[in-house]
Parts: sequence; C-alpha cells; structure tokens
Amino acid sequence: MLWHLARTYYLRSEGDDLEKGEEMIKEADRLFTKDNDDWSRSFCFGLLGLIQVKQGKFEDAVANINTYMEILLPKVGNEHYDIAQGYEWYAEAYEAMGDLESAADSYQKAIEIYGKRGAAARQENARKKLNALKNKDG
Repeated sequence: MLWHLARTYYLRSEGDDLEKGEEMIKEADRLFTKDNDDWSRSFCFGLLGLIQVKQGKFEDAVANINTYMEILLPKVGNEHYDIAQGYEWYAEAYEAMGDLESAADSYQKAIEIYGKRGAAARQENARKKLNALKNKDG
C-alpha cells in the first residue's frame, strides 16, 4: 500500500507535492529496509531520483538512480527490463543537467536492452526520446 502511495505522489508531483512524494518514498524505504525487501527499496531510490530531477537536485538524483542500479544489477543482470528503465532514468537526469551526450548514451543502452527483451513499445518510446534529444542538440 505504501509503495503505491509513494508512486502516486511521484506521478502527481508538482510544487509542494514533490516534498510529500519525497517524504513518502523515504518512509516506504524505511519499511522495506525493515522487511529486507531490496527489490522494493531499489524502486524507492529510482523514484526518489526522479523527484530530485524535478527539484533540480541533479547530483542527488544521479546518486539515487545509481543506488537503484547497484541493488538490481546483481539480482537481475544487465539485460533486464528494470535495468533499461534505470538507463532511461539516468537519461532524464542527464538531460535535465544539460549533459546531452550522457543522456543519449543512456537512452541508447535502454533501447538496446528493450530490443533484446522484446519490449517493442518501451523501445520505441525510448527511441522517440533519443531522437527528440538529438534534435535539441542540433
């Protein structure tokens, strides 16, 4: 239940709701830590990173996305759908930071993994984001 509430705060986060979302995700992480639920904890870090991108806390965002990846990689390997999602999250953070080269590299990694996993819709979505980024870069 708490996980869904935290995710809802992220999805609807604007203005003051960003702070609420951050608080809820941190509370969810504390509970998942108590339950030794690393999988759910990893997603708390990923969502926290996305909120921090919206807050302009880019270094914190990348650090939290790193934690997401560090928790999941040993569990699922480097070609899992959730790892591709992590690369998309990196791309969003790097793009917001103005590091378009790192953003493009991250989108490309996500595209490759989605392709290997047969996730055509997600692959196409990431490809569209990459093309928009390339158009922005000029």
